[in-house]
Amino acid sequence: MRIATLTNSQVSELACQIDNQAVLLSKSSSQAKKYIAATGSRFQPSTRDLAELASVVERNVQRRAIRLPWLFSKPVQALYKRIKLKQAQTQLIYFATEMQQQNATHALIWNGSLAPFGIIALAAKALGLPCTFVENGYFPGTIQVDNQGINANNSMPQHAAFYQRLAIDWQSLAWPEKLNKRASKNKAGTSNIPFTAKQYIFVPMQVPSDMQVMELSPWIKSMAAFYNVLLRAATELPNINFVIKEHPSFKRSIQRNVTKHPQIVFANQGDTEQLIENASAVITLNSTVGLEALAKNIPVIQLGLSCYGITGLVHKCENSDALIELLQHKETLNQINHDLLSQYIKYLYNIFLLRHNDSLAEQVKARMLGTDKHNIFLEN
Repeated sequence: MRIATLTNSQVSELACQIDNQAVLLSKSSSQAKKYIAATGSRFQPSTRDLAELASVVERNVQRRAIRLPWLFSKPVQALYKRIKLKQAQTQLIYFATEMQQQNATHALIWNGSLAPFGIIALAAKALGLPCTFVENGYFPGTIQVDNQGINANNSMPQHAAFYQRLAIDWQSLAWPEKLNKRASKNKAGTSNIPFTAKQYIFVPMQVPSDMQVMELSPWIKSMAAFYNVLLRAATELPNINFVIKEHPSFKRSIQRNVTKHPQIVFANQGDTEQLIENASAVITLNSTVGLEALAKNIPVIQLGLSCYGITGLVHKCENSDALIELLQHKETLNQINHDLLSQYIKYLYNIFLLRHNDSLAEQVKARMLGTDKHNIFLEN
């Protein structure tokens, strides 16, 4: 096993623990050019490689435009994209050449949506090498590691029959007791809400430049658009209240740019766990808060794509009309398959997610090689 990954990255130390001869790739474009010239690389990206590379670069450009709209005007975006595409083409050739020269057999990728890791994934794919993707886990002390992708793209089966047929002693498996703690957003908002417990739907907003929104939210592409969906619902349904918490990792608030409504309150200073527990339901695009709500037996309405979007677990709405129709029959929100819920959460927590402990390198190696419990269950 010879692992290739990016030097000085979130997973480089882990790669070296698994393989003490890991191939550590540089993200420097100047070093890439020098390496290509020195080795006389003959690697030529295919038309498909270049198309996928352009998509990776486009995501990077859009991410910056969302974060820095005052700087990234349309002309600046176009110029930046041309520069980055040329650099990305050089990096792709370098990554593929180095992996070939060093006889890499696997690639260890953090997230994989953006450059430079997205480019390493493309290089590995072009060489026919398997990739393993890594991301933060859904519960404290856990990590996602998967050979297919992360979040909605991971290998967690999204059909109930898989979990229902497993010969597992479900009673013996632990239930996640703790949720990920999130800092309050330093923006206008309150921790006191005017609605009593179970008289509101909690809406955790997300980072609009994150892959969860950019790639895995087909019909809502910004938090302002998300708010407008809620605004329509509040306007048409006078008995439905919403409590919003903006994501603490995104510095810009939408509050000054949206139409106020008495049934919609921002609670940016509120504790996420308490907001979940006191809600009658949670509406999310595909946030980990959806999983946390399921773990607390709170009904979840999903508007995007996620690994927990299974019929019987969540209520899926593919447009605003579907959401309005669902909320008009609010009593149906509690129609959840609780046996399936228990099986899914326990499988996710105990079998799919890996643990940040002294054996993490061994756990990741087994996942990469397909010898862990999760991959064995998938094969059977």
